[in-house]
Parts: sequence; C-alpha cells; structure tokens
Amino acid sequence: MEKVASPPSAAEEAAARPEAVRSYAALLSTMRSGSTLVKALLGSAPDIAHLPETNFRAVLRSPARQAALERAHPKGILLLKRPAWFNEAWTYPRVPRERSVRCVVLLRDAFPTVRSVARMLGGKRGEQWSGLAGLRLLTRLYWAPVTRRLLAFAEAGEHPVAVVRYEDILERPEEETLRLFHFLGSAQAEGVRRYGEPENARWKWGRDDGSPRIRTREVQPPRPLGEADLRRKAAVDRLPGVAELRRRAGFA
Repeated sequence: MEKVASPPSAAEEAAARPEAVRSYAALLSTMRSGSTLVKALLGSAPDIAHLPETNFRAVLRSPARQAALERAHPKGILLLKRPAWFNEAWTYPRVPRERSVRCVVLLRDAFPTVRSVARMLGGKRGEQWSGLAGLRLLTRLYWAPVTRRLLAFAEAGEHPVAVVRYEDILERPEEETLRLFHFLGSAQAEGVRRYGEPENARWKWGRDDGSPRIRTREVQPPRPLGEADLRRKAAVDRLPGVAELRRRAGFA
C-alpha cells in the first residue's frame, strides 16, 4: 500500500510560497539593548529573513534598494534593524511613511543599557564612561532621549507597533517571540529560544553583538548585579526624568 505523505505545515507553505509583495518590519531600539538577539530569534522563523544590521530608513526610501534586498532574500518578511546612534538621540527613529512597515520597539532598562554602552566604547574612553559620572551622562544624553522617543513613536500610531522589553525576552523567550511572530504576520506557530547566525553574513562587533554570549545561539538567563553595580543602578534610576521613563516602559 502506497504511503500517503502528510500535508505541509503552514510554516512550510509560507517558506515555499513565492512572495509578490513583501512585508517589511523594523526593529527599533537603543544600542546594547539586545537587538541582535531579538533579530536572531525572529529570523529563526521560516518566513522571516535573518538579515545583518540594515539601515531601515535607507531601504524604505529607495525602491532600488528594496528590489536588491528582495532579490537577495526571497523570504516574505524582511526584518530590518539598526539601533539609534549617539547623534540620533533626539531624532530617532524617523521611520519613513513611503511604505507600510510593522515596527517592533525594543526597550531595555537604563542602567544595564548604559553600562553595556560604556563597555562597548572600550579602552581608556570606556573606563571614563564606566564610572558613575559617565553612566549618568550616558543615561541623560542617550538612553533617556532615545527611550522617550521610542515610547512616543509607539503611542503615535503612525505604523503598527509591538513593544517588547529585553528583560522579558530573557525570562519568557518562547512566549514573547510567539507574540512577535503573530504581530509580524509570520506563519511560525511556536515561540523559540534558539537561533542561528544571519543569512550570508557573520556577526560583526560594532554592528551586531558578536560577543561569546550571543554565539551560544540560545537565550541566556540575565546576569545578577554585584553590590557596586546595584549602587550605581540606584543612582542612575534616581536621575531627574528617568524614574518616569522607567515607569512608562514598565521597569519601575
């Protein structure tokens, strides 16, 4: 008796189906907020392209760049991510209106973000920023204005938006990724905690994460803070305006 093959799943059909019209999504965040991890998790779906870091503004404003990207990555959902640079603290994210795009707003609490940014700067300059005065300055001049603009963008309703906290991704990766898969219109029916590297590219420090932690290819539990960092965190959280932003973002 001839064996009857089982029908393909919705995810397999989505991966094999040619897409005449592509769906674009943007991952918006500060630097050092876990955007490389979140992009990798979402890119594990069969219908979401796992791209290296890509300037969403440049792509969404250029039909030629869109056509080139679509030729190189035939999956139906193109997820573009580029965090805010220092010089964009009061202007990010400025998502173009020329094309409809679903936006994932990724938030991370103030202290772990600026502590990681200070370490990213490296060398003598990094040591300067990693002290309490440097962390306070990074919070006031980078984390606070970018986070304020991200929250305002999410509330404005110009594009469909889903807000996710990095801390929730670490605690509940399957639950949070499944919510984001549904939001993006993916056929992926289960949440994930494991992921691979970008398609046709490698993680590169300075653009993506590139650390040993991300190279485990699995969500890692949050690291506990030592006594010195707990004191610095308390000082950062008390800065004017920061407590209110943390409350609005769900951290307080």
